[in-house]
Amino acid sequence: KSLNVTFGEAAGATEYEIYRMAANEKAYKLIVTLGEPGTYEDKELTVGQMYYYKVRAKNEAGVVGTFSAYVSGIVGPAAVENVIKTSVNSTAIKIKWDKIDCLGYAVYRSTDNVNWTKVKTITNGTTVTYLDSALKANTTYYYKVRAYVTVGKTTVYGPYSEVYTTKTAPAAPTLNITDVNMNETAWNVTVNASGVTDTSGVTYKYYA
Repeated sequence: KSLNVTFGEAAGATEYEIYRMAANEKAYKLIVTLGEPGTYEDKELTVGQMYYYKVRAKNEAGVVGTFSAYVSGIVGPAAVENVIKTSVNSTAIKIKWDKIDCLGYAVYRSTDNVNWTKVKTITNGTTVTYLDSALKANTTYYYKVRAYVTVGKTTVYGPYSEVYTTKTAPAAPTLNITDVNMNETAWNVTVNASGVTDTSGVTYKYYA
C-alpha cells in the first residue's frame, strides 16, 4: 500500500521537500525532506485512494524555490494469494482465494500457461470464489487472479496471483451389454447414481 514519487535534480539545491494531499483533503502537507533527488516510497497509504504530490527545492541558505507541477497516483490493491480449487469434475472447476482490500477481482484462465483469457470480472470485494464451467474433460487448466480498485473512471489492478494449475476429471465411460440368452447385442447404456439404464429403459443395479 504505497506509491513511489520520483523527482530530478534542481541546480543549487541541497534539500528537497515533498508535499502530499489526498483527494479528500483540502491542503498539501509536507511529508518528508530529502538531501538528494531520486525516488521516495510513500508507505501506509489507503487502497483505492488518490494522492497528489509536488516537490520544491531548498538551497544551503534556506531559500526555497517554486513548487513543481503536481503528479497524482491511485493506490492499487495487493497481490491475491492462495488460489486453490475447492471442487472439480469432468466439466467444471471451482476455485477460491484469500480476501484482500479491493473493489473486485478479475479471473484469468489458460490451457497452455502462455495465452490467457479473462473469464470473469467479480464486482464485489467479498466474493472470493469462481465456478468455471463448460470445460473439457481430462484437460489441464491454469488460473490466476488479480484484484482491482476504481476511482472515478480509472481502474487500477494489483499484481497477479501465482498461477494455479489443476485438471478436470475424465469423462464418464460408455458401457455395452450383450444379452447372451436372447443372442442379441444390447444397447449403449448410461451410468448414473442408481445403476445402468439401457436404451429400452431397463435399469441394471451395480454395487461397488
